[in-house]
Amino acid sequence: MPFFMENPRATNPTRAQALQTYLLLHSQHDELVRRLQSPSPSPSPTTPSTSLNALSSPSPPPPPPPQDSNYQDPQTLLLTINNQTKATLTSLLACSSTREDPNFRAWVQSRLMETEQELRDWRRWSVHAEDARREAHGHASGGG
Repeated sequence: MPFFMENPRATNPTRAQALQTYLLLHSQHDELVRRLQSPSPSPSPTTPSTSLNALSSPSPPPPPPPQDSNYQDPQTLLLTINNQTKATLTSLLACSSTREDPNFRAWVQSRLMETEQELRDWRRWSVHAEDARREAHGHASGGG
């Protein structure tokens, strides 16, 4: 059992709720990354989580989503989960019981830094993917 689950100070309701939310988001994140990394019949764009080469070799933009309004492409869903994770960890860091527990605070800060790095990687990837899409579109239409 992780150290933060055994801590008696973890009984703070705000901290417990934020931790529960983080664990759920982390689980969703891991499952989504696994799905993105598994081979699929149709090629899908590379995300920052699945390849460190995304910046040097941007993938083509994802196909437009189906007309189903409940559909959200996996990359956008991963971005949403990462933003929610960042907000949850920031809230967790603001809890007085977290501030009073140096080990737990360090653990939360580490997870927050990892999430922020993934969001920065995502932004870099999306800018490069958009540039590649524009370039491909410009060449296809005879523009330059």
